[in-house]
Amino acid sequence: LNMKYRTLSQLKLLIWKNMLLQKRSLMWTLLELGLPMLFIIILLVLRQQVDSASRPAVEYADFSITATVDDFYEPVDGEPIHSVCFNPVQLYFTPKNNLTIQIMSIVNNRLRLLSKAYENEHTMVEDIMKELNQLDLCGCSAYGAVVFEDGFLNETGLGEELKYKIRLSNTPRNSQSRRGTWNIGQASLFNVGHGWKTNALYAFPPQNGPRQSNSTDGGKPGYWREGFLILQHAIDKAVISMLASNLTDVDKFHVHLKRFVYPPYVDNPFITVIQQHLPVIMLLSFAFSVVYISRTVVMDKELRVKEYMRVMGLKLWVHSAAHFICNFLKLAFISAMLTLFLCISINDKKILVKSDPSAVFFFFLIYSATSICYCFAVGSFFKNGNVVAGCTGLVWCSLYWPYFFIQPRYASVLRSTKLLTCLLVNSAMSYGIQLIGILEGQNVGLQWYNLFHRGTMYNNLSMIEVIGMLLVDAVLCLSIAWYVEAAKPRYNSIRQFISLFGSRRRKESIEQASKESSASNSGVGHFEDYNNPARVTVSIRRLYKIYENQSSARKTAVEDLTLDLYYGQITALLGHNGAGKSTTISILTGVLAPSCGSITINGMDIRKHFDKIQTTLGYCPQYNPLFACMTVYEHLIFYCKLKGRQLMPTEVNRLLHLLNLESKRHSLADHLSGGMKRKLCVAIALIGGSEVLYCKRRLCKIEN
Repeated sequence: LNMKYRTLSQLKLLIWKNMLLQKRSLMWTLLELGLPMLFIIILLVLRQQVDSASRPAVEYADFSITATVDDFYEPVDGEPIHSVCFNPVQLYFTPKNNLTIQIMSIVNNRLRLLSKAYENEHTMVEDIMKELNQLDLCGCSAYGAVVFEDGFLNETGLGEELKYKIRLSNTPRNSQSRRGTWNIGQASLFNVGHGWKTNALYAFPPQNGPRQSNSTDGGKPGYWREGFLILQHAIDKAVISMLASNLTDVDKFHVHLKRFVYPPYVDNPFITVIQQHLPVIMLLSFAFSVVYISRTVVMDKELRVKEYMRVMGLKLWVHSAAHFICNFLKLAFISAMLTLFLCISINDKKILVKSDPSAVFFFFLIYSATSICYCFAVGSFFKNGNVVAGCTGLVWCSLYWPYFFIQPRYASVLRSTKLLTCLLVNSAMSYGIQLIGILEGQNVGLQWYNLFHRGTMYNNLSMIEVIGMLLVDAVLCLSIAWYVEAAKPRYNSIRQFISLFGSRRRKESIEQASKESSASNSGVGHFEDYNNPARVTVSIRRLYKIYENQSSARKTAVEDLTLDLYYGQITALLGHNGAGKSTTISILTGVLAPSCGSITINGMDIRKHFDKIQTTLGYCPQYNPLFACMTVYEHLIFYCKLKGRQLMPTEVNRLLHLLNLESKRHSLADHLSGGMKRKLCVAIALIGGSEVLYCKRRLCKIEN
């Protein structure tokens, strides 16, 4: 229970520290909070300039199709389809047999065309391409080609199943010439492209209202204007006249074409703005926050305060949890403000008209949490705060690019591809906003009940899948951060482990090497007799520290060290570089684990009771574990409580007076001189009634 209470106290203390540093980083705080508000206010102002209105159901007039040459000259929407660039004369077909010749003869008579038969499709295509190479498409007399299949191949009669292909110009001839944007270089009868949009079942992005609303004939891709429906109807009538020999006049049955009625809808042009620009606004709104988070996390490593706090008894997961909680609260506030401005009604105009604010806020919260985990993952690869700040920003923007390329072809992209790109946090966020726009276009918006719905036929992704992938991203980023932090070497230490595999074998090998070395040194008189009535505070027996890498090369840093440190005495470890002084101190402070041997401090084994031992330890490293934006007094408060000791104001005053720091009580650490910083480090080591004090190197920089 005491350990749980201490952990909670440490978590609360680190949250206080992070909040304090955030408050004093005024410029960063203003950028983090101000820019999202600026972007969303601009979007809100633009929304006021766009009107939305309720539209009634849209009905279209019908028009007849006769499958005769009259269809080319019958005006639909005020103009016929016959034009300078659409004056069909020649029709090609394959295969060549009595049945197909008879059918095409009927078609030619109805449409007043000339036809040419081929034995196979390949030869037919080659001839047409030769003609196209000599003429541009606008001057080409070819209507198109018909390829008969299956039942038409049987010259004895029509089969039960009739199949044929109509191959027209891939480049629209009619609509292009009317708009005055004809491009001869784009002309092609048979190249696969986007002219007929056969790669998608539905138009994308979806429109809030009828597609090609002013076109009675349905508009693009031009099944009427390019003559597809006329040729299809003529072939069908020819087949019917052959099958129904008793039918004297197939033209007595009149066929009319009419577009489906479009139901009442709300005309909101701003939905397109939401889908295309809101993801970028979200990315930029969180950009400074992710840079700040990565920088602060890495600065703790760069200044080595993370290592020092670990000596003071801090668990590494508590350090990460404190950063996560503080930054999550900050991003939650930003998300709340963004949700408010997106859903607020000003002059009866909203950016998100139908969406439930709580559902939108929940989506933003998941995105915020994943963004923080992303910062942890990126930060684990760096040790310099300024370098990681730049790299985090660049990578953050690059996570949007997969969606940027997918968005124009969203409807045709496979679901698996979308889910794969959702592993990138900003692409996943963009998909979520795309879905919100689709649901807004359906006049329902994002609601809790439709999180599992995919919205429309052309959309193969649901919001719950996007949220699930964001959570997968978070777990993946945390796993990367954990592994890299564990695998990378810390200061003054060799890599703890390189691979997740084989670590147990190496540990057993190291222990065996320690025992062999201990046996070889047994009985050798390396110890002096020392009778001291003082109490033994630190007792070291047969201490070994051996490192082994993947190539099984061993390095012995400390070998068979036995030493007693007495209460009230100062003991100095002297030796050349590499003698093991720093390694010994690191083992005594808990930074490193010994390979073999035993250590007791105040009668407690360091392996079993180190949590209790840490409350009595003081450690003054050769670096300054200080926070630039915290005062001298706040440092003493922070490290005293971090050790789990109760802060005594009299002790603080005594240390400040003893070290001549009284005048600097409320000065920021960044404003102290080098000697004053060393004094503060000594005060930190002594605060909380430290019984055992470790100092790396002499305190030569302390000012008088």
